[in-house]
Amino acid sequence: MAKKVITFVRIIVIAMLIFIGILMIYTEQRDNIKKHFKDEKIRQEKEENKVHFDRLKATNKDVEAWIKVPGTGVDYPVVKTEDNNFYLTHDIDRSYSRFGSIFFDQRYYYRDIFEADNIIIYGHNMGRWNNAMFGTLMRFKEKKFCVEHNEIYLYKGNRKILYNIVSVMRITIEDDWYNFTEYSQEKTFLDMRQYVMDKSLYSFIVPEQCKEKFITLSTCDYDGNYKILIIGLEKDIKKIKMNS
Repeated sequence: MAKKVITFVRIIVIAMLIFIGILMIYTEQRDNIKKHFKDEKIRQEKEENKVHFDRLKATNKDVEAWIKVPGTGVDYPVVKTEDNNFYLTHDIDRSYSRFGSIFFDQRYYYRDIFEADNIIIYGHNMGRWNNAMFGTLMRFKEKKFCVEHNEIYLYKGNRKILYNIVSVMRITIEDDWYNFTEYSQEKTFLDMRQYVMDKSLYSFIVPEQCKEKFITLSTCDYDGNYKILIIGLEKDIKKIKMNS
């Protein structure tokens, strides 16, 4: 009798574990689908020239810019924040989301981001089987991919800024690069350019006529202990027509 009870309990436990596993898979897939359709709707409107920053700001005053990395699927609005932790778990409409948002470092909240010498932007890596947010930046570990996809675009207001990628770094959060937002006597442009070249996963030839303005896209590596940084130098700024 005791054996039958133990067997029955084991069956119940196994059944519960299976049910919990299925529920977790379903929840993840549901969240992925919801996120996909929300992103696709925003991108579709952007392609149809319907998205205005004024309209996005009406949804959330923190919407500040738009980031695009051709060939990666990275094509998202960027929000500003007073607290780097908030948009790790909130969407651009400020609702809870495990995907979070793409966001500027909190140090830029009360200033024009284009005054910074290094613009740092964060986004989640959602894992090997999910390409949302900054997950596809993992492809830049391969030099061939980077050579073929060497541009980053940042849109803000009527400005379209082109950056050329000059370094791909794998570092920890304690790395001094995260402390760099402005040049100083100890951190000149030449110093910081050499810094990213020395720490890059592979060698780069810095394009001619680049300006002394960096952009840094930061996400977690798969192990969670290291960060992958895609670093670009400003190449060109163009004025674009904005809808009213």
